[in-house]
Amino acid sequence: MNADRVATGALCSPVSLVSPARQGVPAADRESTLLIVEDEPEILEPLAYSLRRQGYRVIEAVDGLAACRLIGNEQPDLVLLDLMLPDLDGWQVCEMLRRHPDETVAGTPLVMLTALGDPAQRRRGLALGADAYLVKPCPIKELLQVVAELIGRNRRSDWSARQTV
Repeated sequence: MNADRVATGALCSPVSLVSPARQGVPAADRESTLLIVEDEPEILEPLAYSLRRQGYRVIEAVDGLAACRLIGNEQPDLVLLDLMLPDLDGWQVCEMLRRHPDETVAGTPLVMLTALGDPAQRRRGLALGADAYLVKPCPIKELLQVVAELIGRNRRSDWSARQTV
């Protein structure tokens, strides 16, 4: 098992625990960390590999509870979220993320990456606060483009916020 993967059964807490290694380091001055929340290894592993090859730090969760824990502990720069997960489903993880009391955590870019391709599901995901909704199988180039755009947008927002302080 990958050292960055969290197994099923991890605790979920709405309280943000910032990783000491990431505390006080501006997003523009460190590599971007992506959290992939996917319970199917045949999807998770090649996706993680492709993102690592692009220079991203990738952490992985195989269920919704583990995802909540990692979001709080690691404060990833972006979350790639499957919807059909054990423990907490992706809809619930998205709702919890967007309601988080820490604005930085609540504003984390989120991409729903799911087999649910129905237009009503897509509307629901975007209404819940997803920044993008991609249907599997998704071309890796499209996914990489969406990730880069969202990370870039988030970094520009971080930079603007620092300039107005």
